[in-house]
Amino acid sequence: MAGYIVEIDNFEFEIAPCPFCGSKPQVIENAHDAFGFRCTCGGKRFVQTYFDSKIADRAGRIQSAVAAWNCRPPVLMGQNSGAAA
Repeated sequence: MAGYIVEIDNFEFEIAPCPFCGSKPQVIENAHDAFGFRCTCGGKRFVQTYFDSKIADRAGRIQSAVAAWNCRPPVLMGQNSGAAA
């Protein structure tokens, strides 16, 4: 997978580019240690993933968010999908 490197908690993770525009998604973290990634694709689409809420530890939640983002298939150019993944 050709992707981007993001650093979370001093660990590096490779994440796939946005399936719509190919850019580097932003890391999302909230006060409850919910991790995810999102891309707004210039304001036209909003795509994001979050961790599996059944995972109790922070490291596992980060790895789950990375896996959730990376497992989404790329979208072929010309397909219109406004649905969040």
